[in-house]
Amino acid sequence: MIQNLLTNILIAPNVISKDGIDFILNHAKNKPKEDLSIFDPQKSNKTGQTEFSVEKDIRDTQIIEMSDIMDKIHDLYKNIVFNIINPFYGFEINDSEIPQLLRYGIDGHYKPHYDGVSLWKAPNGDVIWRKSTERDLSTVLFLNDDFEGGYFTFPEFRVKIKPEPGLLVCFPSNQNYLHGVEPVTKGERFSIVNWMTVKGIPTIEDETKEINKKYGIK
Repeated sequence: MIQNLLTNILIAPNVISKDGIDFILNHAKNKPKEDLSIFDPQKSNKTGQTEFSVEKDIRDTQIIEMSDIMDKIHDLYKNIVFNIINPFYGFEINDSEIPQLLRYGIDGHYKPHYDGVSLWKAPNGDVIWRKSTERDLSTVLFLNDDFEGGYFTFPEFRVKIKPEPGLLVCFPSNQNYLHGVEPVTKGERFSIVNWMTVKGIPTIEDETKEINKKYGIK
């Protein structure tokens, strides 16, 4: 079973040129940074909205503004989706969130978490996984390796990935892929993260209709 789940993790090296990496890193090191909030799936399920909060004991990282280079980043991701992601998975990406350029400084980390789902208690007491936000596929593009610590982990699979410049990692955003970032112990770790929707996978609205029908919710 674990082996089958592991086959859904895409690990692709060198998806961006050295010049491209240097361009993004130069931007990252010369722009303001601010603490990044975390997705709160339980609260999102309760309110029906995508909820976020800053919890540095859970996630200690900063986001870097990149609106002035976003056109180039979008072109990069279009190429990645068309040439790498769609062929690997055999499906078609529908849309994505706005990519986030992240910095992890010393002690920067992200405790193991799920990207798009959380547990929900039905009226009859059943506890099930359901979507909390429109995320089907999670992607991480690493930009540097001149730091220590900061491994990307799938703890339930006992898998650790050492970041390398230009290395892309993709995986489903569901409950089978608990993942996190170990604390950085030296230097700065830079990466771009993005979440995508996939054509054919039920949306929150689709899922909610099925759940309401199953549990007689009006």
